[in-house]
Amino acid sequence: MNGKKTKIALSLLMVTTAMLSACSNSTEQSTTSSSPTAGATSTAKPAAPVDLTVEIFDRANAPEGGGSVTDNYLTKWIKETVKADLNINLSYYAVPRAQEVDKLNVLMSTNSAPDIIFTYYKDVYLNYAKQGGIYDLTALMEQYGADYKKLAGDRIKAGQVEGKQMALVSVLGNSALWGSFIRKDWLDKLSLPMPTTRDEWYKALKAFKEKDPGGVGKDLVAFGMYPTNNTNMDNHYGASSLLWSFVKSNTSERDLQTLPYFMLPGWKDGVRFVNQMFLDGLIDPEFSIDQNNTKLKANLASGKLGSVSQNFNFPYAASNGALNDTLGKNVAGAQMVPVDPFKNDAGKYPKVGNPLYGMYIMVPKSSKNPEAAVKYLNWLANQDHAKMIALGKENEHFKQVDGLNQAIDAKKNGLELWGSGDLNLIGWQQPLETIQKTALANPTLGNSGKLYVESMNMALKDSIIDYTRSPIFDRVIEANQKYKANLDKIYLDGLVRSILSKSGEFDKAYDAMAAEYLKNGGQDTITEKQAAYDAMNKK
Repeated sequence: MNGKKTKIALSLLMVTTAMLSACSNSTEQSTTSSSPTAGATSTAKPAAPVDLTVEIFDRANAPEGGGSVTDNYLTKWIKETVKADLNINLSYYAVPRAQEVDKLNVLMSTNSAPDIIFTYYKDVYLNYAKQGGIYDLTALMEQYGADYKKLAGDRIKAGQVEGKQMALVSVLGNSALWGSFIRKDWLDKLSLPMPTTRDEWYKALKAFKEKDPGGVGKDLVAFGMYPTNNTNMDNHYGASSLLWSFVKSNTSERDLQTLPYFMLPGWKDGVRFVNQMFLDGLIDPEFSIDQNNTKLKANLASGKLGSVSQNFNFPYAASNGALNDTLGKNVAGAQMVPVDPFKNDAGKYPKVGNPLYGMYIMVPKSSKNPEAAVKYLNWLANQDHAKMIALGKENEHFKQVDGLNQAIDAKKNGLELWGSGDLNLIGWQQPLETIQKTALANPTLGNSGKLYVESMNMALKDSIIDYTRSPIFDRVIEANQKYKANLDKIYLDGLVRSILSKSGEFDKAYDAMAAEYLKNGGQDTITEKQAAYDAMNKK
């Protein structure tokens, strides 16, 4: 790669599926009721049992009656099967999702981390590797990693540092991430077309607010925004796709990879646009404190929300409460349908997609059982096992209908399979066509199967890489390690102040955020990233 100008709407070169791993709980169902044997371990069981502890995210989303994040239907099945296959006594260590990096740093610094840890942040993983805090897994992968190597292919290189296998990456199969949605019934009542540009979308939202086609009253929220923190800051309070549509399409690759969001050409204009939405009364001024998106989901389900940008499956997945179906039950004829209005200056519709791979999975040097850790990760890479974790048992959780896996009882699956996305560390792969056909036939999507597929296809269209979210540097950016936590807070707090600024005060708020960011390590971070980029792209 060189520093030539590139269009930011360049599509991702490959597709991935771990993102759908979390979604697949409600869209695809299959596998065996006992431990699969084909290629299960490629290793002999140790003579004596080995203890192994694995990190798991606690998202505070356990359904009532579904157990806990460390003790539920799937964790029990995995423990029993891994004990039978590998003679490993498995246990889980829960880490709050919103505190994952801070918690992991404490565990690593005190040599008390689980045997298997992971992070979505490349800088964190590279820093652990540089400090000698994680195992070089190269030799162990040669001995015990056949299933993983077959599944990952070239993506295995994403976990290598100078040719050494310092981490394994989750293997994804579909890049769909962000979607946008709008009330179709409100558009129809106002005789408005489906928006295909920002201006059309904005006019529709203003009409929603001013004419109130649903008779909602003062509680109507034309555009739903929601909280952001340092673990999901790339959603920019729900304005990600809108903001990226303002970024100039001729922005250089060097700038895209080294500058903070607020310095990208056009980004400020995008935030100014959101500020105008606030001034026009189109967004809830308390959006940044809506914990767990509780109010956002309630507004959608009760018919008070006009539009929203979220995960592409947000209104449709059973794991989110089948919000669109609930909306239709609460308000006759109401539908939240996919919309793709955020066109940039090149006529493209850029929205961030998943990268080619997911989290970085590591074994800390404090682990006494690195061999068992690799065996377990290879066990997860076996697609029969991954399929069971994603879909449950055939004829109990799913059945085969016309060659597709269909859920039998959505309520039962919701109680027993709700943690599958986080337990499937490596990932379960299906062809995109199969995923979409299954969604169309899946009863857990109710009347929303077609909308789910339509939204997925929109999410894939003109998908881009967010290099802040998915940096590609081959070295640790020291300044980023030192300043990132504070810089993230400065940006996010400043973004809220800018969006909520009074008329005539936007520039003051935005420029104050930018100045504070740069003087508190931001400029040092940019300078180091640019030096790294230039070194990596020497002719």
